[in-house]
Amino acid sequence: DIITPRYMAKRGGMLRNKFRYMTETSTGSLAGEILPYDQLKDKSRYSVSFKDQSIFTPHLTTHTDLNYVSDKEYFNDLNNALGFQTSSYLPSTAYVNYGRPDISFSAGMQHYQSVDKTITDAAMPYDVLPRVNLNLGHNFESMPLSLALDPQFSPFYHTDLVNGQRVNIAPSVSLPLEASAGFFIPKITGQYTQYQLSNQTNPNLPSSVSRMLPIFSVDSGMTFERDLNLGGSGYTNTIEPRAFYLYIPRKDQTEIPIFDTSTYDTNFYSLFRENRFSGMDRVQDANQITLAGTTRFIDAETGLEPLKLSLGQILYFQDRTVDLYDKNNP
Repeated sequence: DIITPRYMAKRGGMLRNKFRYMTETSTGSLAGEILPYDQLKDKSRYSVSFKDQSIFTPHLTTHTDLNYVSDKEYFNDLNNALGFQTSSYLPSTAYVNYGRPDISFSAGMQHYQSVDKTITDAAMPYDVLPRVNLNLGHNFESMPLSLALDPQFSPFYHTDLVNGQRVNIAPSVSLPLEASAGFFIPKITGQYTQYQLSNQTNPNLPSSVSRMLPIFSVDSGMTFERDLNLGGSGYTNTIEPRAFYLYIPRKDQTEIPIFDTSTYDTNFYSLFRENRFSGMDRVQDANQITLAGTTRFIDAETGLEPLKLSLGQILYFQDRTVDLYDKNNP
């Protein structure tokens, strides 16, 4: 338990306190500070933070990170016990996770507080209270067959924007044919999403929206190896060509609001994503193939990889029409 007094000539006296704890199952901290009377702002100001990680069993864990400050300008005026804040939003999250072979479950909440006075209420992210995920999957030992089911339930709350409850179910079947020399993995997914909407900002939009899309992909690659001697040291050089085909039919999604979806940053691994949007409010249309390759130089003695080069390109067979923004989110 650490108690730290602080005095600011123009604002007054402040008291900080940080309490850390550790038990057989949990580690965490409780931190807070209070400025009883800020002489410049003519009011009291405070912050509080609670962080906890608990492992109750090898399969059951929880993660809690709760934060609150008294006003939007707190981080601009005071360096507080929560640490330096660089974002316009102060997040609070709490999740419980359960996992075993072939099944995992998580449930939790996500809340944001504005710490930037220039951010309007309408620009705040949605609160999610709570999000529930269930991941089911099974690989068969006797045959190259993989089954998965990933249902999710997420209610979204906002004071100024449309609210909604989203249910997403995505059963998939894949045939992973894999060997040391390469792999060939066809996969088909049925992406079904249902929305129940309230507080509609546009009266012409429906209160219930659903979307069903098949997603078909084939991921394939090979690995070629050769031994090299460079500068008196032995290396294994690999050449790994890869091809990824993706097909998703076009679907008008302009009646679906944007709750938690954005566009992924572009990098090498994004060339092999089934969806260029994070979240579930948008599913891209696609008829495309990614051609890529990687080469590695691996030290034969240490196993370290001093050099790796990757290059890839997506070839589109049709123009993409699904966009992130729509008439609900101008």
